Amino acid sequence: MSASVGTLGHMTTVDNLEEAEEILQQLGLKEYEARCFVGLSQLSSGTAKTISEMTGVPRTRVYDSVRLLEANGLVEVHHSSPQQFRAVSIEEATKILREQYKARVDRLQSALDELTVVEPGEKTLPQEVWALSGPGSIDVRTNKLISNADSEIVLILGDSQAVTPDLCATD
Repeated sequence: MSASVGTLGHMTTVDNLEEAEEILQQLGLKEYEARCFVGLSQLSSGTAKTISEMTGVPRTRVYDSVRLLEANGLVEVHHSSPQQFRAVSIEEATKILREQYKARVDRLQSALDELTVVEPGEKTLPQEVWALSGPGSIDVRTNKLISNADSEIVLILGDSQAVTPDLCATD
């Protein structure tokens, strides 16, 4: 997916639609669910036919996708003939998705916390070498190493930009 840039450097509506769909998929929605939600976000309400025409999602798959979105609290259904669907407000949707994401991260942390640490056969390792990238992971891991160090830490940085205030902070 490539981003089109207008003459003033602004993203087009198509770019925003694609980005929204991609982010929704990263947050756990399936492709058709993401497309249906983004399509409905542009309408006050719509039928399966309208959503299908707007998003390119086959009409039979629109029904499945909308039911899953409804189960997640992202879409409301008006049981008329034909059925009408509408997305919840953007604020409500982002709140729901944020809470779901946080719950997943909390479950991950709990699961990882419960893992048993397996030590290698040799208890005394004279040195440990760690390779990290990204300022957040470098800061966190380095500060942990510093706080747990008995005598010495040698830090080799491949980029001077890796030296951040958080990295230099000591407690």
